[in-house]
Amino acid sequence: MGEEKELYEIGDRIKRLRRSRGISQMCFAEEVGVSEKTISRVENGTTAINILMLLKMTKVLDVKLEEIVGRP
Repeated sequence: MGEEKELYEIGDRIKRLRRSRGISQMCFAEEVGVSEKTISRVENGTTAINILMLLKMTKVLDVKLEEIVGRP
């Protein structure tokens, strides 16, 4: 799978999980410790996520890492 497609799929999973919990991008960004613009870029697959941000997202969304990155 190409890197761009992977970024898009991960971003889409994050967006779906966030929305299913009724969390706005603004609140999510505050909890994760990044800007709302960064969350938008991640969810649209236009920017990569570092592991620390990814771990914060799993805690805020209360999900396992596999639910965001998928299974190998």
